[in-house]
Amino acid sequence: MFPRSSVFPTNAGRTGLALALTAFRALRPGKTEVLVPAYICPSVVTTVTDCGLKPVFVGVQDDLNMDPADAAAQISEATLALIAVHMYAAPARIEELEGLCRNAGIYMIDDAAQVFGVTVAGRPLGAFGDVGILSFAQSKTIVAGLGGALIVNDEASLASLSEGWRALPDGGRGWGIFLSFLIEFQWERWTRLPLYYWKNLRSWREEPEPARTLPRTGIGAVQAGLALAQIRSAATRILGKTQVTQRFQDALGRVGLTLSQYRPSVYLARIMVDLPSGADREEVKSSLARRGIQCRRPYPPLGSTAGLKARVDHMLELPSHSRMTDADIADLCDALGQTLHGCQGEMRMGSL
Repeated sequence: MFPRSSVFPTNAGRTGLALALTAFRALRPGKTEVLVPAYICPSVVTTVTDCGLKPVFVGVQDDLNMDPADAAAQISEATLALIAVHMYAAPARIEELEGLCRNAGIYMIDDAAQVFGVTVAGRPLGAFGDVGILSFAQSKTIVAGLGGALIVNDEASLASLSEGWRALPDGGRGWGIFLSFLIEFQWERWTRLPLYYWKNLRSWREEPEPARTLPRTGIGAVQAGLALAQIRSAATRILGKTQVTQRFQDALGRVGLTLSQYRPSVYLARIMVDLPSGADREEVKSSLARRGIQCRRPYPPLGSTAGLKARVDHMLELPSHSRMTDADIADLCDALGQTLHGCQGEMRMGSL
């Protein structure tokens, strides 16, 4: 998949990101700023600050990916690197961003955490820039509970990055991580209420929440095995999810809605729908839950403009997988349409 790159497996995508940022900072100690999209997974920003660097937020376009023009305007003498993210697997304008970084003499990190197996101009995402990042956590192309990889595309950085990777502790077997993943995500239908009451009991007893900090290690054996097995079938699952994305767009259109990042033939790791401006997302989410449909909120905007915040506040993730049938999708979208109609009816009644 990455014939011209060196691949180093890690216990998480953020571990690979930390390795890259730490090495780049050592190579250019006077540079302290990292350009990141204003809409991004919060763990990316946390990793930047944990490495002693300052995140500088760059505006995003309609597809929720970094705007190259705003990125160019944000580059300064202090800029160390730029993190290009393909949000929810919609490809960013990666060739433009790569050229921008090359001309400016700054490092580029191709964050392909959510989009393994997708290519742009014949090159796999993750292979652009100096390094790439993969993740095998929830809602990714490859899902192993946790895990990821650092992809080194630049020979000049290889020695220092490989040294940092060899210094990581061993990831062990990884059974505990896998069990936690099953409980929190795969068995969510049955575990949600017990976990909710358990957290409330801990709060009532004034017990502190257990630390959620993820140590930086190599990949666990279980996660490595799961990832390798899924890599072999990635092309088939990407094709299936691409078809599912188109079916969602068609079905949502029939109830007057659209996908947040829709483009013909695009593969989306997560199906985000734009709700009407007058809809209360939390009420819609709760109403769908009462129908047995569990939806999720999007990432919160970070360093965003008011316009981006207003848009994100009306986005909702719908449940999806690569083997969904037309009937599954139609039923889900019809339920969403009926829920919105009911919620809007309640709003009108409440205003009388």
